[in-house]
Amino acid sequence: MSLTAISPSAAAKQSKSLLTEEELAMAAAVGAADYAMSVDQFLSYDPSVNCIVDDQGRGCWRPAGSEADHNAAVWVRAEMERIGLQDVAMEPFPVDAFTVNAQAYVQVAGESDTMLGAVPSGLPGTVQNPNHDPDGGITRSMVYVGLGTSSDYIGKDVTNKIVLCDVYSEEMYWCNFPHMQATLEGAAGIIIHWLEYQQGPGYVTTHDSESVTWGIPMITVSHIDFARLKALSLADPSAEVKMWADCTVTPGGTSYNVVGYIPGTEHPEQLIIHGAIFDKHWYGFNHHVSDVSAMMQSAKAIIDSGYKPSCTLVYVAIGAEEYGKADTLNAWAIGSHFTAHYDHPDWGGTTRAHVEFGGSLLGDYTVSLGGNPGTYPWRMKVVSTINEYFTTHAPWSAYYVPAGTSVGGLPGTWVDSWNYGTSGMETMSVSSRGSTLYAGMYHCQNDTGIVSAEALAMNAIAGGINTIMLDRAAVVPYDFSQWADFIKNTINQSAWTQAGVSKAKVNEELTQLKELGRDLWNKIKKGGSFENADEVNALMMQSTKQIFSKLIINGGWGDESMLRHEHYQVDTVQLRATIDGLEKGDVNALWNLLDVYCGYYALNVDREVYEHFIIECTSPDYPGLMWGNQGREAHMTDVYDELYSLLDKRASGDTDFSWEISSLTEKYSVAVQNLQDSADILETALSNVNGMLESSLELLG
Repeated sequence: MSLTAISPSAAAKQSKSLLTEEELAMAAAVGAADYAMSVDQFLSYDPSVNCIVDDQGRGCWRPAGSEADHNAAVWVRAEMERIGLQDVAMEPFPVDAFTVNAQAYVQVAGESDTMLGAVPSGLPGTVQNPNHDPDGGITRSMVYVGLGTSSDYIGKDVTNKIVLCDVYSEEMYWCNFPHMQATLEGAAGIIIHWLEYQQGPGYVTTHDSESVTWGIPMITVSHIDFARLKALSLADPSAEVKMWADCTVTPGGTSYNVVGYIPGTEHPEQLIIHGAIFDKHWYGFNHHVSDVSAMMQSAKAIIDSGYKPSCTLVYVAIGAEEYGKADTLNAWAIGSHFTAHYDHPDWGGTTRAHVEFGGSLLGDYTVSLGGNPGTYPWRMKVVSTINEYFTTHAPWSAYYVPAGTSVGGLPGTWVDSWNYGTSGMETMSVSSRGSTLYAGMYHCQNDTGIVSAEALAMNAIAGGINTIMLDRAAVVPYDFSQWADFIKNTINQSAWTQAGVSKAKVNEELTQLKELGRDLWNKIKKGGSFENADEVNALMMQSTKQIFSKLIINGGWGDESMLRHEHYQVDTVQLRATIDGLEKGDVNALWNLLDVYCGYYALNVDREVYEHFIIECTSPDYPGLMWGNQGREAHMTDVYDELYSLLDKRASGDTDFSWEISSLTEKYSVAVQNLQDSADILETALSNVNGMLESSLELLG
């Protein structure tokens, strides 16, 4: 593949290039991304860094805490040192280790052929179950239970049988709900398939389980195989099937983040952090091995090109992103949780940005540069530079589609940016994009051989350009007026009024943030010498920390990143509507309880399942809270008993709602107090930010 520059057009010759010599040298050092592809091949397939080997000699599975996970961390550390990163360290952190000892399968009794299976991470296999057969499997007859809700078991005897269950997250959130429900129903095992994640008929998709480890064994199979099992169970209820899996969950295990540095020459105390993931389900050739391959290629190119950064560049290969903790709703992003909040809490407030690398598929034809509202104008500038490079250099110039970028939002909990963000820094993401090849291949056995060197090079170059531009910025390029607009749009003014929460001061602070942010950004984008840049940078990074670390929580219907007040303003509105309706004698007001966050799930499962996952697992005292700790997990309102009491009264015609009104009024008061506390925290954070921005404006003159 030729990566030489194409001849610029006459129009291009007349215009000034956005690209600097440093950026061009870095891109040239990426070359054909042969290095990145070699990293991808090794981490995806080499038996030394994978748990098991397939019949083609390729390694497979690298879950957190396994021997393969340790070996991969050792290899990455050595490789970081070899390419020139400094002070490289393997930083250990605790996990509930998950090891896959052999490939799981399902087999119809009396047949020799087997169906490919997988165990969701964090659950032991059948071999580890005390009720297994002599060969380590569990052989029983089958019962199809639909989505596995409590009502799906009515009239069905599943005692000591294997249940077949469709998993649909819109109805049951995650596989942990039907898994625990099946366990309580007395089933011996559960075979599932994912309705929305397994788009290909033969794909076997798996994820973290988030399930109780004392539950029954669970195996996922493909659409095709599940359909056959379902048909067989309906045609012959006595037909038996064996599920077999050898995998272990070991508390007290260890995984690693591998961290390397390129020291800054002028402002070493200011950081630009890069992250990518090296644990994986299945082969993980794209998800996530190509992420860490692109990051390593980008780091190597910056070193090989001779670039001397002003700030310290940090590169983190992150462990336990897919899974790291059993029996918790916060089962993933464990490595970044420990590196951001425990090993390096000082990074928050001293980092210009955390940049997360994404995948690099065959057929990708553009670049994605994501981020939060505060970096939106900056990202538009970076994207223009990236677009110039790829539209004027082969081979990409033949097909590249110029990229854009959006205002963005909060870092989601499903990515490591969540932990870096909540520790107090702006977050970005960079990846090549455009191919539809990956549809349905997420977390399945088909994620193999679907990455191209051109896409890896595109990813590494785009990331390198972003890093160099961010490093060379005299003042960190944040536009806080974008945050003012974003936050304002999240406030339900009528909900605050109804709850009696004052919003006047918050609105005043938001107006001031809009004005100060706009004035400051106008000064920054004009450029200049900025004699007081060091002081301004410190103030602006601390301002960012106020927004990210104080205001963002995990709430909503589960795994939703939102501003603290958003969760409670919904709950107050729905609880108030229920109470008002009941006071008027309208039993149908009960349906408002389904819109209290996670109230809907109460309809689908027994009290024990709802209480464990919705109430206990989100409690500040829950030991598995992980990245939801330190006040980052929303308080869930328990409406289970009131909901079912009202359903019974609706059926019987009972109109005495005094107990429900009293109980819900108490819970409404708690929700109102949580909303008031959120408003107070928001007001304080905005006031602090505005004070620091005022000081920044004075320093810039």
